[in-house]
Amino acid sequence: MIARRSTVSFNGTLHTISPKGISFVDFCQIDSATNSNIVASFNSSLYFENTIFNMKGSVVVRDFAKVIFSGLILPVRRLTIKLYDHSTIHYRFKSPWDSMPSKLAADLNDGIPSDTPAANEPISFELNGNSNFQVEGHTLKDVSIVNTANGSITMKSVELVNSTISSTTPIKTSNNVHLNGASIVGHINNDGSLSGVGQISGTVSNNGNIGSVSQVTKLTINGKVMSSPDSTINMVINPDEASHITITDSWDAQGTIQVRVNGNVTGDAEGKEFTLFSVGQNSPGLGSAKVSVVFDSDKPSNRYTIHQSSDGLQLSMRVYQNDQVMMSPMYLGIAIAGASVLVLSIAGVSIYLIKRRRNRAVSSDIVLVVPPSAVAINVVEEVSSVNTP
Repeated sequence: MIARRSTVSFNGTLHTISPKGISFVDFCQIDSATNSNIVASFNSSLYFENTIFNMKGSVVVRDFAKVIFSGLILPVRRLTIKLYDHSTIHYRFKSPWDSMPSKLAADLNDGIPSDTPAANEPISFELNGNSNFQVEGHTLKDVSIVNTANGSITMKSVELVNSTISSTTPIKTSNNVHLNGASIVGHINNDGSLSGVGQISGTVSNNGNIGSVSQVTKLTINGKVMSSPDSTINMVINPDEASHITITDSWDAQGTIQVRVNGNVTGDAEGKEFTLFSVGQNSPGLGSAKVSVVFDSDKPSNRYTIHQSSDGLQLSMRVYQNDQVMMSPMYLGIAIAGASVLVLSIAGVSIYLIKRRRNRAVSSDIVLVVPPSAVAINVVEEVSSVNTP
């Protein structure tokens, strides 16, 4: 059964056990005046594409039933969806049938009927038993997902806008998961890119990227981060704003920290400082991690310093004004040994590397300030060729 651009009204229970499925598409509106339920059980399926929910009550999914959302989901009243047993919710961008292709959300706005009630209420998902929540290529706005049992949450290419997720089992993320005023509570297994503005409370197992070198990331991770050797933590410095990633517990100091500085970032004589990365006191410092700083190759930039504090781990970057400096793309590798081999009598070590080109004032100055516990510092500079007259 397919309901298109129509109104389906009921009071009580709308129950399906049909494996052939029921579809509500093309701004079909579902109404109920009293507390009512839509129930899918056994191996049945429900499909909602560009659907308006103006109902009191809940959507209940049981057994091995599946509910698929695509396009726009427009709740006029707060909508609660409850999953039990081995049921599945699947958010996806494309329709499962070629006869009903999805459109971009921006295009769909023109197709909303003029008499549609304001539909901006939140949607709540409650996962029970071994139920599954899967979302791919979709934006979740004003959505709450709570998993209190053995269910699973999987996100691939997702933007979370003003949404919350809480799970007692690990959350799997892949491709690009972008937070926009969102919060996640639980363990995250990240195999993609986790970025944006938001808060994570729990452990993050990072096998991909945290942060972005193209967009400012403001993430607070209230927990620990366990990184693989191939993982990265990415940050960007723009003229007026920079990324800042905070880990309140610990980071096992593996992989690479990448910082991209826009060529039009300018400091002054005193320098402009950007705090980029902070880790709690349960940190081994930089460990075996590398720090990579990349400048726009075709734009003038400024002399800079990188500072690592001795209280936990805090990396900050200070940019100074220097009109005579042209920075080429540079790779900066830092390795700090864990055993105490060399005792430093000063509060830090400063290393200056200056490259000059004949007939042109071209130089690059790097200053590293590290705590007394540091025993070995390796700096590698890769400078692209500079044409001189």
